[in-house]
Amino acid sequence: MNSSQLRALIVDDPIEAWNAAGFAGEDVVTIGSTTIVTTAASENRGDGHRHGIVGASIDGVGELDGLQLGTWRAAAAEVDTIEHPNGVVAIDHVVVMTPDCDRTTEAFEAQGIEARRVRKIELADGDRRQTFFWLGDVICELVGPDTADGDGAAQWWGLALTVRDLEATTAMLGDFVTPIKPAVQSGRSVCTLRRDVGLGVPILFISEHVTSDERTTP
Repeated sequence: MNSSQLRALIVDDPIEAWNAAGFAGEDVVTIGSTTIVTTAASENRGDGHRHGIVGASIDGVGELDGLQLGTWRAAAAEVDTIEHPNGVVAIDHVVVMTPDCDRTTEAFEAQGIEARRVRKIELADGDRRQTFFWLGDVICELVGPDTADGDGAAQWWGLALTVRDLEATTAMLGDFVTPIKPAVQSGRSVCTLRRDVGLGVPILFISEHVTSDERTTP
């Protein structure tokens, strides 16, 4: 793993919405080495639309193919690790969307963040590509068309969060989550947090790896 730790994610949500989704925290939400900093900016816009992840802080990285970056670590107080009522124990991966996988991959590697694995998905409306990187102890999944489609900037998108007991998570959140289904990774299961809870960030809950050594490679 490299030293480019994903230190913070800035989200366009009120902390109350994260609390309603089973995350503990009075001002911020801490998951492993990463802090979720809530801005509640949409409360002031009055348009009722939240924009999800609006920025991030990555150690040693100040520019990354148009992704909003900055030094937000000081905005979040250092807190001890606490248990979340929804059972979340780690960020499995953060998703970045791009119209040009080659360009964004080159930008990551120019910062010393090497691609660890590439997966191509054949779809009727055009092949997609997933490229995986380590941001410290968090996997970054870059997703986009296999052939470049435009010159727009890369964008932060969503989170996949590892939970200790997926059935307990769904029991706690009830109608706020979709039914459990098998994950792409063998032996794991997933469910999705519905937008009804009030978060602008797409969130997938995923069960733990079958064995701990599977996490050595994205």
